[in-house]
Amino acid sequence: MSTALVPVKTLHEVFGTLVIGSWLTVMLFAVELTMLWRYFSVYQRDVIWIRIIAISMPIIDFLAVAAICAMSYAYVITGWGDLVAMTKQGPEFPIYVMTTACNVLFMHGFLLHRYLILSRNYIVGVVLALISLTAFVGGTVVAWAIHHFTDMADRPKLKAFVTIWLAAAVAADVLIAVALILELARVKTSFQKTKSLLRRLIGMSIASGSFTATLAVLALSTYLSSPSTNYCLLFAVCIGRASTITVLFNVNERGTAGRGSNSGTTIQLDTKPPGPTNGGIGVHQMSIVHVDASGRTEYDPAASFDKLPRRDIV
Repeated sequence: MSTALVPVKTLHEVFGTLVIGSWLTVMLFAVELTMLWRYFSVYQRDVIWIRIIAISMPIIDFLAVAAICAMSYAYVITGWGDLVAMTKQGPEFPIYVMTTACNVLFMHGFLLHRYLILSRNYIVGVVLALISLTAFVGGTVVAWAIHHFTDMADRPKLKAFVTIWLAAAVAADVLIAVALILELARVKTSFQKTKSLLRRLIGMSIASGSFTATLAVLALSTYLSSPSTNYCLLFAVCIGRASTITVLFNVNERGTAGRGSNSGTTIQLDTKPPGPTNGGIGVHQMSIVHVDASGRTEYDPAASFDKLPRRDIV
């Protein structure tokens, strides 16, 4: 079919938005790879579960980016000028949705683990975990529905599922960030260095929740306003990469979270009971004490998420 029969508006709604979205997600993936390289350069002996997350999420993102680029190729090259092809959703769509749901779940699990280390509030933790699982189940259902309803005209049928998926993801993003901020705000200290550190950790918590939440809100609002176009993909295809960047940002910043410019000394008391561990479970107790110029000392419970007094399973 001649391309002259394809309205320019349709080209923008179907082709243009998807192409721009694919460019954005590739750029985010490049940023992600640089952060991954930094992580493995600095944290070569990190705990195994963080290393698994750090390598699993980029692998999932590679599959997602490949699917998104294949979507662009299918529309712009294979189906160019074919109005029938432009009304179909290929198998790449459910792949990108499923990979996004997986990485969002990984991100929520990582941030929720940090909240539980900080607060030990397991009731709130369970509630947040259920919201995160709701988002994952919603994404899984959306992927299944797209696989069975391939016409663009069928997209309005998915409104309920898409709304549950993205709304639950936004709720989990925001609530986990708020929970972290409230716990950090409860820490009282008279030391300027510790106050500066707490402000930085609160800023990290806000950044962790706002990046993916903003993308999800934009994706949901554009989908609900124009479900039969690809405007929502401008933002939706970037959510998975944003989730991975959030996790890698947090793990990479652990080493710098406690650094400050104030005068004074930070003394780290690191004790580990001798003897064998049982079933690979070791008990690790850590305390942070600040000593300022006047010689005052203060126990610092907020030196970083990963340096709080706790028992770690490693």
